[in-house]
Amino acid sequence: MKKHDKSMAGAIRLAVALVVGLILGMLSYALIIKVGDYSSFIAAVVGALVALLIPVWQTYVVQQSSLALEVNGISRKVSDKAKVSLDEHSELAYLRKMKEGDNPRFILMGQEPKRQYQDRTVSLDELEELLQRAKQDLKDFPEKLADRKSDMEKVNAFNVDNFTKHECNKLNRPIAPEIDFNADDVAATLKEFQQSYEERYTTIKDKYDELQSTIPEIERKVAQIRSELIENEIIF
Repeated sequence: MKKHDKSMAGAIRLAVALVVGLILGMLSYALIIKVGDYSSFIAAVVGALVALLIPVWQTYVVQQSSLALEVNGISRKVSDKAKVSLDEHSELAYLRKMKEGDNPRFILMGQEPKRQYQDRTVSLDELEELLQRAKQDLKDFPEKLADRKSDMEKVNAFNVDNFTKHECNKLNRPIAPEIDFNADDVAATLKEFQQSYEERYTTIKDKYDELQSTIPEIERKVAQIRSELIENEIIF
């Protein structure tokens, strides 16, 4: 519960306590008028009861209600021990590739690359973090596509007459492996660059198209997994 909501609820409870106190005060006044000589004694008793009412109200109603809300809020947090396999849900294929990209698939053992074990199980918090990253990718892809298209057009604007080794070095900066400048066959060098830059553009476009079509499914699946974990009481 937000601080503003807590303050508002506290104010309402205090107002209720004051109204109850006022009613008791009016009742005590009526009794005082009727009993005459015992008015001082009755007034003292009623005053004591009213004085005790507010702290009792705060202790057993206000504080316990607040505590119940806080405990309920904590109990809805899914335990980090609950793991979700990204391999078991086809809707999470994009998130699985994102996680694989976070860690290298191969490590060097001497001079030979060795495939590294890929743990594709995540906690709910990690799953939702991957979802947020995917949604951010969806927002970023149009700008990336525009940049890649602009780079591709620059490469296509070169020809054998204006393409130099200096231009070759500049075009090599964003790609790997680099392409060597062949002074004896500039056309072949240019063709390699055109293919490389076209692949860079296509890679981003394919990811964008995939994410556009699958992000609603990913969001639904993540929501379903969260609900199932809570229903199965895999919580703190």
